[in-house]
Amino acid sequence: LVHGFDDAQGIFTLTVECEEVTLDCPGLGNFGDLCDDGDPATVDDVVTDDCECVGNPPIPGQVCGIPIEVTSLPYLASDNTLNYFDDYENTDIPPLAPDAIVNGTFSNFYFGGDDVVYAYTPAEDGMINVRLNNHGTWVGLFVITGCPFEQVVAAETASNDDGRFLEMIPVTAGET
Repeated sequence: LVHGFDDAQGIFTLTVECEEVTLDCPGLGNFGDLCDDGDPATVDDVVTDDCECVGNPPIPGQVCGIPIEVTSLPYLASDNTLNYFDDYENTDIPPLAPDAIVNGTFSNFYFGGDDVVYAYTPAEDGMINVRLNNHGTWVGLFVITGCPFEQVVAAETASNDDGRFLEMIPVTAGET
């Protein structure tokens, strides 16, 4: 589409040419291109100078396969999502559980920024409360079962900087 701003118009010449592309690594792409090494325990997979697709091990908390383990309650942490990068997109959010606890509006758009993953596996059935304070705006808090993510059992998303409070979330012994 060639279009003039508002009602502007004028003469132009458009040229489109085809150029032969030679890949550094046929079947994979060029050096530095993104690829998938097939290993869910790696991130940032790229084509190397040796024509291999290689990923890097994530840091604890970067992805659900290597979360920060919460081994006992109560648990307290202060951190910054910037330290864990953006490894999930809006399409990665699992469906809501039929009996999910949702405060405010549920939105998958909160999966598009930097994120940190914690994991808790209770020894017995019970109820937990999850609170998030001292954060900026546009922050989402999600309690999700499984890895890969299976379903959202509790969530709170909002554009304000008020705390996020998810209370009386039922947990099952042995289920992360």
